[in-house]
Amino acid sequence: MIFWNAISASAQQPAKQFYQQHKQLPGVKNFKVPGWFMWLGTGILNESTQDRATKSLLKMGRKVQRMRLLVSEQNTAIPSASVQNFVAESYQNGYEDLIFVRDSTTTMSIMGRIKKDKFKNITILVNNEKDLLFFDLKSNIRVKDIQQLITLAIQDFPVKNQSRKAKKEKRKKTQSPQA
Repeated sequence: MIFWNAISASAQQPAKQFYQQHKQLPGVKNFKVPGWFMWLGTGILNESTQDRATKSLLKMGRKVQRMRLLVSEQNTAIPSASVQNFVAESYQNGYEDLIFVRDSTTTMSIMGRIKKDKFKNITILVNNEKDLLFFDLKSNIRVKDIQQLITLAIQDFPVKNQSRKAKKEKRKKTQSPQA
């Protein structure tokens, strides 16, 4: 029974397995930040800022439980079959594509596992012919928190808010009368 629990627990964490398998390979750089460090760092920074958007972002950062980063340059260390297996296992374990962009040489995928209106896992995978970037975040970030952050960012975005009707009227005024 213990053996089965260990297998099923590891099957639910494809990002952890991928990170553990490849972090020691030559040509791979890795970095891991524990949740307590994120909690402490964001708490200290929160006291030193007054910006509303920054405070909102730091509040979200306090909900991060762990971050992992893996970078392989010159794509010699991590085979593409391993990356494809990771993506397939992620989908099988409840991950969904949040953003997926592909051009001729590069693929960027942001995948997430959402449970009870919270982002439990977010994984960013950028892969091209030469390099691979793997970023995994375990968290309890609420979808509502991200919506609030987007709303704050839009409010602070320096775009003139003109309606279509006002733009048409402005164009009519600037056009010279036809003779």
